[in-house]
Amino acid sequence: MKTISIAVTVLLLTFTAQRTVSAMSISFENNMNRAVVPVELCDNILLIRASVNGSVPGWFIFDTGAGYTLLDSTFAVKNGIDINGHVISKSSGKQVRASNNIVIKVGGAVLSGADARIADAFALSSVIGRKIDGILGYDLLSQFVVEVNYINKQITFFHPDNFTYSGNGKMQKLQVKNNWPYVNVKAIQQNKHIEGPIILDIGGLLAISMNNSALAGQTIEFPFSFGINGAGGASLRGRLDSLTIAGIPVPFPITGFPAGDSDASDHLSTLISENGLGTVGGELMKKFTFTFNYRDSLVFIEPNRLLPEITELDMSGLMAMTVDSAFRSFMIIAVIPMSPAHEIGLQPSDELLSIDGNPASGYTLSEIRSLFKVPDRKYMLEVKRGNEILYRILITRQLI
Repeated sequence: MKTISIAVTVLLLTFTAQRTVSAMSISFENNMNRAVVPVELCDNILLIRASVNGSVPGWFIFDTGAGYTLLDSTFAVKNGIDINGHVISKSSGKQVRASNNIVIKVGGAVLSGADARIADAFALSSVIGRKIDGILGYDLLSQFVVEVNYINKQITFFHPDNFTYSGNGKMQKLQVKNNWPYVNVKAIQQNKHIEGPIILDIGGLLAISMNNSALAGQTIEFPFSFGINGAGGASLRGRLDSLTIAGIPVPFPITGFPAGDSDASDHLSTLISENGLGTVGGELMKKFTFTFNYRDSLVFIEPNRLLPEITELDMSGLMAMTVDSAFRSFMIIAVIPMSPAHEIGLQPSDELLSIDGNPASGYTLSEIRSLFKVPDRKYMLEVKRGNEILYRILITRQLI
């Protein structure tokens, strides 16, 4: 069975830069006081173009859950970026390979004096389904005021010295801890509720990931998951009745819970005080425009036209990722028990060759995932298992 390392995801979430924000500085090209940058959405993940030390622009994930800047090692070497520096990891106390004192340019916004971790981002690209040259997060957020607008597909960077909020969003207190932004929310499930801080993680793949199972109702098991601590084994998926953020309830969001956490309620106060409730990801955050002002410890949250839409989970039961450098070859990495994919006998390591007679290579991974998010659709799948070619009819249905 082929396996793909996901160490870059773990690395991203477990190291925190040992650098003070005062070491960095910002500016704008052409004497402007803001820069509007277009974004592309890929499974609700925000992708922006950025250059490093004058490099050709690359594609970067913009992620509020990223505690530092990450550069793909191939991108760095190709563009002549020095990768022989280092930073000290707070979590391990060890040196981590880095590029020190770099200049990041996003549109007309320029950040100078940042440090960037260096890692092979191919595994991350395989999960996203397209080439990713790095991740931008805390360093930009700590220096600029940043507005994220999903509807207009743009991110606007403001200088905090002359920023005045003029939108219709609700102002919320923002706590930045370990380079992660927290706001207080209220999660409700039947007659139970929890209030506390939660991480706003734009790069999160789920609408909500909870750190405990105290509010888990009816759930299904996922054999493979990505969460706040990187990649892991089995987890649960269910729905909350609602999550209220900035006084605005979001009904029935898809929520991830840890599996086998039977004593979660006994440790709830510890989990909240040490780690918060969990994370809110892009699937839910796309329903709002967020304006982050780290310097003043504020965030403005304004709902958009997507708020009434109910978040949905994959309805096929197969989890796939790309396994080639062109990101057009797709392998099933896990199958959800009792799902349509499980019932027709699909297995991990099966390679998806075609959908309804159309070569799978003609799709992106994001497009395939979108196909399988619609209920009651029938697809003829051609898969390769070893040297055998199999044909299976898959009918999607709502799993939660």
